[in-house]
Amino acid sequence: MNPLISTNGTLLTKPMVKRLADAGLKRAGISMDGMEKVHDKFRGSKGSWKLTLDGIRNSLEAGMRVSLRVTVTNRNVQDLPHLFDLAEREGIPRVCVYHLAYAGRGEKLLRFDLQHEERRKMINYVFERTIQSYAKGHKLEVLAVDNHTDAAYLQMWVDKNLPASSERVRALQARNGGNTAGKGMGNIDNLGNVHPDQFWWNQTVGNVKERKFSEIWEDDSIELLSNLRDRKPLLSDDCQKCQWLGVCNGNLRVRGESATGDIFGKDPACYLAADERQPAMAGA
Repeated sequence: MNPLISTNGTLLTKPMVKRLADAGLKRAGISMDGMEKVHDKFRGSKGSWKLTLDGIRNSLEAGMRVSLRVTVTNRNVQDLPHLFDLAEREGIPRVCVYHLAYAGRGEKLLRFDLQHEERRKMINYVFERTIQSYAKGHKLEVLAVDNHTDAAYLQMWVDKNLPASSERVRALQARNGGNTAGKGMGNIDNLGNVHPDQFWWNQTVGNVKERKFSEIWEDDSIELLSNLRDRKPLLSDDCQKCQWLGVCNGNLRVRGESATGDIFGKDPACYLAADERQPAMAGA
């Protein structure tokens, strides 16, 4: 196992990082919402960006594998290139670009979410910047997180721009299979409650203080888990008829529930146009 801490990084002083590393911590996912001005305003704490950067540097120095994480909104999307620059400059090996998940405090940020065209432009930049990074020898590992529409969009982008890689990417996409909340992914919170994924705390399927996790997770009588594991017939018509359902698997259910009130309602963060969702016509 490779233990990981998800953190804003502000408490990762040299002594603390040493304690964590000595205890066996191998990885640190550290959030940064933009460069200094944007980050400090977003966090409501002047000086927090500098503390986060110090935490990143201390973690790297201790030999931890650091992921720089950013949740992109219309308030910080302009800083995304600068965050990539920072990752390359500091020697951070991984950048995780998150879409906003409408859950918990994230629901209050809905007005800051990207519109579909803005989202497509942002993802195009992520694809192109990843290739540029490799060309410059940085070889950043770049993840687009929390919107499985990106898998379909990546395939279309590769088909158009890197056709020699199309089949290899298609095979990898098929193996991944899209969202796995309630099946390949679960979450145990600080009180022992078990949730289908790390965002979906309003849905609880058991508690590990009352029952073993394995017993909860393998209990086919828990309706939510059972439905999530065979979700395709329960999804909206748009999803069921979409040619990309195999690589998306209905996207983020907590976002669909937040937007529609239905656990299997359409995820509003899907940014594919109607003609992109339709299967290609034979002979076309």
